[in-house]
Amino acid sequence: MEPEAKCERAKIAGNWLFSFALRTGSCNQRSEILIELSESGGLLSNCSPDVTWSDDSCKMTIKATCQIGDGETGSSTIILTQSSSNPNTITGIETAYVQYKSSSCTASYDIVAKRQ
Repeated sequence: MEPEAKCERAKIAGNWLFSFALRTGSCNQRSEILIELSESGGLLSNCSPDVTWSDDSCKMTIKATCQIGDGETGSSTIILTQSSSNPNTITGIETAYVQYKSSSCTASYDIVAKRQ
């Protein structure tokens, strides 16, 4: 029996077009966005990511807090999974909480990201 192929963290580095599908919650549908990922997370310049990897390097968990406006913040947990057999697609789920000046919302999104 052959050992299961492992993913390589370095292969996640690059530009990815993220698409989001709202699963549940009170936040709005999100637009597609181009994000540069690295082994340490990447994300957007206004975010502070904390990244952990699974033992096989196929799953990346990002916990991030982002400044989205004057006095407005967003917190997300994003779990991304890459496949050793298809390194050009990442799938995942995001659980988000957004605090606006006078309101807040929560949501879960399915994620599909394609290498650009």
